[in-house]
Amino acid sequence: MQTGKAKKRTRRRDGLAKHGEALRKYGLSMAFLIVLIAGLLGFEAARQPSSEGLPMFDSLYRSLQMFVMGFSLPDGVKNNTWLTAILTFLSYAAVAVSSSAVIAVFARSFGDPVLLRWQAWRREHGIPGVLRQTEQWRRPRRRAVLLGFGTVNRAVAQSLKARNYAITAIDERFEEPAQLIARNNGVLLVAGDLTDMSSLERGRLASADIIVVAAGNDVTNIEIAAAAHALEQGANIYAHVASSSFADDLRESSDHGFPLAEGIRTFSVKRESARNLLRRAHLARKARECNQQRVHLVVVGMGDQGEAILLEALQDGIANDLHPPRITVIDKEADIVAKRFWARWPGLSAVGLPTDAAPIIRFVPLDIQSVNFSRVAELEALEIARNPVTAYVFCCGEDATNLAAGLRLENAMGLGRCPPATIFLTVWGAGIETELYDDRDPLGFCKLFGAVQPTMEGATFLVNDEDKLAAELHRAYEQKRRGGAGARTPERAWSSMPQTMKEANRRAVRHAHVKLIDLDLQWRGMGEAVLPKINTETALTLTAVPENLDSSAILDGRLAVPSEHRLMAKLAETEHRRWVVDRAMDGWQPVRGVRDNTARLHPNMVPFNDLEEADQHYDTVLLRALLEDFGAGEEKHMVARPARRSAHIVAADGSIAGPIAPDTTELLLVLPAQSYRFPPDGPSPTLIRTIRDWSTRPDACRLRLVLGQRFGVDIPHSHAAHAATYLRSIAACIPADVDLDVIHLYGVGPAANVPPAEIQDYLDRQLAAP
Repeated sequence: MQTGKAKKRTRRRDGLAKHGEALRKYGLSMAFLIVLIAGLLGFEAARQPSSEGLPMFDSLYRSLQMFVMGFSLPDGVKNNTWLTAILTFLSYAAVAVSSSAVIAVFARSFGDPVLLRWQAWRREHGIPGVLRQTEQWRRPRRRAVLLGFGTVNRAVAQSLKARNYAITAIDERFEEPAQLIARNNGVLLVAGDLTDMSSLERGRLASADIIVVAAGNDVTNIEIAAAAHALEQGANIYAHVASSSFADDLRESSDHGFPLAEGIRTFSVKRESARNLLRRAHLARKARECNQQRVHLVVVGMGDQGEAILLEALQDGIANDLHPPRITVIDKEADIVAKRFWARWPGLSAVGLPTDAAPIIRFVPLDIQSVNFSRVAELEALEIARNPVTAYVFCCGEDATNLAAGLRLENAMGLGRCPPATIFLTVWGAGIETELYDDRDPLGFCKLFGAVQPTMEGATFLVNDEDKLAAELHRAYEQKRRGGAGARTPERAWSSMPQTMKEANRRAVRHAHVKLIDLDLQWRGMGEAVLPKINTETALTLTAVPENLDSSAILDGRLAVPSEHRLMAKLAETEHRRWVVDRAMDGWQPVRGVRDNTARLHPNMVPFNDLEEADQHYDTVLLRALLEDFGAGEEKHMVARPARRSAHIVAADGSIAGPIAPDTTELLLVLPAQSYRFPPDGPSPTLIRTIRDWSTRPDACRLRLVLGQRFGVDIPHSHAAHAATYLRSIAACIPADVDLDVIHLYGVGPAANVPPAEIQDYLDRQLAAP
């Protein structure tokens, strides 16, 4: 979903656009009526009492004459200087209205193209618009061509515009909404048949830096991308493929003869939506902070969206100090879904994989519309008591189904009949920029995702140059393999790799967010796709750790080392577990003996401690590359710094004791189980000012609300309302790029509140060094 500031900017921009569109549509008619009525009143004032004819008829006739340049002053009015001046001005205004009407009627077919070409030329040459004084005077460095201008590419256009691309869109026809979006984003529209090479040539594909194809069904997009590849010169081409499984098949087949040209990549809105969701969710961090041993994700509905979330979560759920993730899939056709899944990814079964890496994937046959989340028996079928849930994701086919089921589950949590957890609901929406559900409501469990526009705003292939980062990562691996010498350039090394290996490197790059959090680093905008810069002092400290560590001896406690050495060893072990799952996703299997690339057999798919010491060192390559700030670019404006936590227990009257330390990166507000007397108007102005002042500092990255009891219907209504006002007021004063998390430590039932001793123990562990 969009951040709060982005939503406000979007609403303001769309409001201005709607006013401008209304002015263009009705302005001429309004001007005609104003001039006509003013002329009627003016001529009526000039009419002599002795004039012949019907009253006002002569004045109306003269007023209409002005629009066809038949203006003449009545007799006797020339002596009235003011009235003569007014009628003369109205005559010129009438001629202007008439001329505008003629242009609007007869020149509409080329008026919009001329305007769009002017806007595109202005943006391409860095000339600010007359009405856009706030636009920066800067020449775009890159150019994008969009083949097709439907829902997906309209969202892509708005994302690219924010990154200062000059944009051209080609399609057979452009409806009025498309023209409005083009005008607002300076997109040059070119009408043409996308299957005709001459139409593609008019789009100047040869000068494009990026080409995005989203013009029809999956096969059509691939065909158009192949045609565009014949014309471009070094551009990155992305073809939209709605079916994520089809995209995997294309990538796999390209290594075995399918002519998917080098430079063409596929992307899927549903895959990007899944990645966007998991970046926001921080499942591994959530599991650790909720005292869970592993990430447990419940996915409801196993279509393309559910499958994409499952596959992304298998890697995002692997982190320091956590067991392999557990994924529970609920689907009314679970048996069929399970057969399809295991047929496509047989390597993900626990058979043959190391126990410290093998994920647990379970399929449960249930019709989610018939589930009563308040009944203990139905919760036992999901094994929630033995395996606490980190988050639920509802991604059934219909928005209404997802929303209804999610709200039922939220109600059960609010009533204390189901353990609390975050609920993510897929809501594609109607494209309306409005907040159907407040994502940052501290009392709500539901969060929405899936809408095309916010998904494409955070699309990894648009925000990060994934291939550049992955190519540099591959070069780092190659340098390590060759002893630091003789490595080819990233471009040459990258171009010679199979497509499946390229995608494996991209997945490693996408896991970088988890690694940075495992390093206990924090930065503003932790849910964004852009990787941050690393704090210089931290980077120097960790890169100084020798590469030839005996990680197994360190992790077993046989070797005493400084804390940063142990942290690097732990991260190497975590990366190896992720790598094993990554290999299994691509169909590789463990083997004793020699690696076989053709049969996809690998001897290193074993527990970390069973690796040769030299092989263990490969698992720190990505981390060291991150610390060297690889792929640093202009968009990397955020700085990741070591976490500095400050905890404050909220008193019964809603106050907190002591100031917030200036270098605090994470503020914990802890509400233990007690009888609160919250002020009815929310927190005191002093407390709000204190929190707001902290949140505006560059170091402020995260606010964590820790709840030791429910603030719901099981307490007096007035107290619940005051608690809601209190918590929501605190959340409202936090900027959108500061993470807001709510940790529910309480359980189910009347005795679910957390004793003070457990609260203190929790704080001691959270404030301790990692």
